[in-house]
Amino acid sequence: MRYEPGREREVHAVHSAAFRGGWGHQERSFESWAARTVRAETFLPELARLAVVGEEVVGYLLPYADAPQTLYIGQVGTAASWRRRGVAGALLADLLGAAHRSGYTEAALETDADSSTGASGVYEKAGFVVNHRIAVHRKPL
Repeated sequence: MRYEPGREREVHAVHSAAFRGGWGHQERSFESWAARTVRAETFLPELARLAVVGEEVVGYLLPYADAPQTLYIGQVGTAASWRRRGVAGALLADLLGAAHRSGYTEAALETDADSSTGASGVYEKAGFVVNHRIAVHRKPL
């Protein structure tokens, strides 16, 4: 379904739970998270999507305007109990169709290639290809 602004706190809760403990995740208060996501100047609520079962938000996809004709998918998340059921893939398919109809010619996103959530496979099934890789090095001091 299309994004509903009144569900921001629910999306934040799903986001926090879905990414807690993952690489690079920073726990943020609702206000801090909202300022960087659903209240950002480049956020595209008309293209954002929610997966709702009953009254519960179980997945979401938040897109942003990037370069001309390029849509940046900043956040894709699925509640842990709903993973591996096609939620993210369905949200992506719906968004990509809507973005194409809206005149976008390309979509981009980033992911942790080693994520245990299976995100890379979801994106590959949706037709995304790796554009470049980044390595992060760490040394304990």
